[in-house]
Amino acid sequence: MDLSNKHYILTKARDYQAAKENVLKFYKKSMLINYDHIEVHENLSYVATDLEFLPTLEKGVLENNQTISKFIDELKESGIASIDDLLELQQGYHSKLLHIVTHLLDGFISIDSAFYNLVEDSHFLTPSFKEQIVASPSQYWLLRITASFKSSESASLIHVGTT
Repeated sequence: MDLSNKHYILTKARDYQAAKENVLKFYKKSMLINYDHIEVHENLSYVATDLEFLPTLEKGVLENNQTISKFIDELKESGIASIDDLLELQQGYHSKLLHIVTHLLDGFISIDSAFYNLVEDSHFLTPSFKEQIVASPSQYWLLRITASFKSSESASLIHVGTT
């Protein structure tokens, strides 16, 4: 079974080739995700001077927010109404869902990331970083990748035991 994910990755680089190298190096060193194959789509990648850059970046941030909201809603449906309820959260699907939410909020990349900001190690952009992009747009690249792995177990260092 071949599973794939699409991500937009923001990086700082002098040109497209250096941006691509940054992204591939990041994934090679990542201990959180272990994809079997990563394809960078040059035709769907943008430097910050491109008209498509900002709307594409904003769409990725919005998708991350929607994912977080969806997971939080699912936690609420399971009975988590306040932070105190976490004391009663049993280990299993919902605790893992909470783990994913905290990763997305804390800036750890995951297979659920629609957009990832390599410069700030974040799923979002700070206002001061937005100013840096505006000041030097030719240095910031948003690369579209398709990343795949043969099985969900091979995608992470955390493996589910089999019986």
